[in-house]
Amino acid sequence: MIQQTNTTHILETDFLNEQFNKKTNYSLENININPKLFSENIGTLSSSKELVIKYDLNGKINYISSACKKMTGYHPEELLNSNIENQFYGKPIIIANSNSTKSIRNLLLNKQKGLIPVIQKTFSLITGNRSDEIITILTQINNTPKTSKRVQKTLDVIHKTIINKDTYIPICSFCHKFRDGEEALNNWFSPDPEIVKHIPENQFTHGICLDCFKYHYPKLYLKREARLKSIHFQH
Repeated sequence: MIQQTNTTHILETDFLNEQFNKKTNYSLENININPKLFSENIGTLSSSKELVIKYDLNGKINYISSACKKMTGYHPEELLNSNIENQFYGKPIIIANSNSTKSIRNLLLNKQKGLIPVIQKTFSLITGNRSDEIITILTQINNTPKTSKRVQKTLDVIHKTIINKDTYIPICSFCHKFRDGEEALNNWFSPDPEIVKHIPENQFTHGICLDCFKYHYPKLYLKREARLKSIHFQH
């Protein structure tokens, strides 16, 4: 069974909500949306650039909008009857129950096992007082030039662990920077904190970056520098 939550959040994008409201006089923030209302307005949801997925409480997908192809590379038919949890990386997807609306960041997997940062908004379809199905709306996050390089480097490091299941993410035990490459002390960078939240603990292998090595082990750092200089002069 999929994990449920009681936390309430405000929807972070307004486009689809506005379109839905124009046709139905309902807001997507109002979770008391019944299956009939959903069926009658499926065209509004399907034409959206946002990815709309409907699934039961066991996570089995029974509807997915046409935006699936552009966002993930999958045709909608390929994902029907699959489990919603398998379409995301890392920590389990969280859905809304009949008392809440939930909006979080998540990482969607595309057909090439690449990672797509998204805003995931979930709410329930209500029949009487019972929630039988869940709708998730996914909006791709467009990063600014300032953040896009860090986000992409973080995604690239994670992607290596997806492609090669024996690979782990090198992380500094002190400052929690990621290592990009094989060199033990060089090529460390600060990962995107929102993406790091989705990485399971068992995907990390701990080491130490050059800055933390210098700060916490100054004597060993000086010995290392002297040895490197000696090797340099020998050549």
